[in-house]
Amino acid sequence: MNDYRLTVRGWLGLIVGLVGVLLLLGTSGMRWRNAVRLEAVEVQGTHCATPEDILRLASVEGDSLLYHVEPSIVADRVRRHPWVEHARATRLPTGRLVISVEERRPVLLAVDHGGRPVYYIDASGHRMPVVDEAVADVPLLWGLDEDYSPLLPVAESRVLELAGLMPGLGGDVDALLSEFEISRDGVVLYTTAWPERNSIRVHLGNTRFESRIERLFAFWHQVVLSGPGDSPASIDLRFDSQIITS
Repeated sequence: MNDYRLTVRGWLGLIVGLVGVLLLLGTSGMRWRNAVRLEAVEVQGTHCATPEDILRLASVEGDSLLYHVEPSIVADRVRRHPWVEHARATRLPTGRLVISVEERRPVLLAVDHGGRPVYYIDASGHRMPVVDEAVADVPLLWGLDEDYSPLLPVAESRVLELAGLMPGLGGDVDALLSEFEISRDGVVLYTTAWPERNSIRVHLGNTRFESRIERLFAFWHQVVLSGPGDSPASIDLRFDSQIITS
């Protein structure tokens, strides 16, 4: 019985000692965390957005304590940049705060009536300003009469549908598309001009653009490229049962 009591007391003493050590380590760790100062802020992943813009949006004071900086708040601020789709902030024990961004991918370039670039559009319809660093080989978009807004996506439903399907098109199909023009009468596509093949004006209507572009691609390879003579000046795909050329 005495041996049993000694054993129990021994284990209790060991547990109490371990708890004390853990509390001491926790207190020391908290003191260390509260003493680490922010030494540097590093921005990664920018191309069209500048590191200076990201740092300004992050709004982190240079003399801050590192673990007083909340990464989720910093990332949320950075996502307000029109070119930033995703952002993450990470605190490192060395005193560095790393801000990693993933930029939006342009799929269309809206132009004004004179053909001057207005803004890029990504697959979700968000608009990005035209900057020197952004050189994207994407189709032009004519006729979109909406002012630039860095926070709101495009309101025009036909543009949203076109933008959403662009990333899923194969490289050959994508290379065939040169320009889109939207109007009250519908959407018109202009094909890329190839050697000995002029650009073709293609009527797409107002809906179901994916299936109609797929029909255009099939018609292009089966009829236009393989056929003799000049290409048709226009193709009308607004009717499901037939393709009208002129």
